[in-house]
Amino acid sequence: MSLDSVQGLHGIVALIRSQVSAGGASAKRGAAAAKRDKAGARAAQSNLEQKLVTRLASVASDDPQRRRKIFTAFIEAVLLNEFGDQLVNDAGFYQLAETVSAQMLAEPSLADTISTAVDQLLAGPR
Repeated sequence: MSLDSVQGLHGIVALIRSQVSAGGASAKRGAAAAKRDKAGARAAQSNLEQKLVTRLASVASDDPQRRRKIFTAFIEAVLLNEFGDQLVNDAGFYQLAETVSAQMLAEPSLADTISTAVDQLLAGPR
């Protein structure tokens, strides 16, 4: 996955951030994210890219639910990148990712954006 593909997904990441912030996410985390310098932002982007590669590799290429699972894997990677890898050990993490994914997939106004994002994720490294 190239950095360009990940940057193309920025809109969905921004949407997730805004919805989480509106839902009462930690202001401390938001302030810390706002203070990142360019080098820190690049490192965070690289970290997100690594999480995406790991998550996407877990989805079988012949899975009939592949597009949905790819998007859910993307949501997982974004949540882990935003809130820390320790969430993997939280019993509700995967249910949270499934719920967020299902709600976004059910929103007609996001259909084209999500479809484009999944296409970019399936295209892999460029």
